[in-house]
Amino acid sequence: MEKGDIAIILGSATVLDLATIGDFEYHMGGLPENESHAYWRHVKFYDVGPVRLRDLPEKYQMYQDFSLHLPGTLSSFDFEDEVIDELVEVMKEAVPVELEEGLLSFDEDAVQQYIERNFRDLDPSLTSIEREYHTRVGDVDFLAKDKKGKVAVEVKVGTAQDNAMGQLLGYMNSIRKEDNKKIRGILVAEGFTERVKLAVKSDDITLIKYKAKLDFSVED
Repeated sequence: MEKGDIAIILGSATVLDLATIGDFEYHMGGLPENESHAYWRHVKFYDVGPVRLRDLPEKYQMYQDFSLHLPGTLSSFDFEDEVIDELVEVMKEAVPVELEEGLLSFDEDAVQQYIERNFRDLDPSLTSIEREYHTRVGDVDFLAKDKKGKVAVEVKVGTAQDNAMGQLLGYMNSIRKEDNKKIRGILVAEGFTERVKLAVKSDDITLIKYKAKLDFSVED
């Protein structure tokens, strides 16, 4: 990190703000508020956030040209000045959000955004998908369709626990009662407990595991 760099401060589903990196300082004996740290950089915030990632243009979304989805550590973006200028402007125009508990930790929004745009990656047989479908027992993450009927899709971050299966079955039963038609379920997570794996004894529910992938290449 050098003077003049632009820092993009990210939450899991938000851009919190942008800042210009300033001069480097060394404080012998440590900083007043934290004696274990002796190094300091001045920053100047743009004061343009926080805004939700999904409220920004598509090119800033996951897997697009200027994706802002990165692991929760310091990572380098290779953006032209014009892209930063545009990001500042669209953030000014976007509706700001109030920070909530859990908003800065990874949540399901990034995965759901990808599924919404690329639902056939999840299951090639799907013909359509609707996000946050309301049922009598709550909102299922997605209600999709294939040639045989409806498909309820529930997304979890981390390992899906027993209650995730119960939640999905509740949505499926509620949707089934609406029109008495065939429905199956898909539970999407980074992993599943043994109890969840054992609970899947029919073709009505499929467990689909996902993982984040980083691609590295040498710039010519």
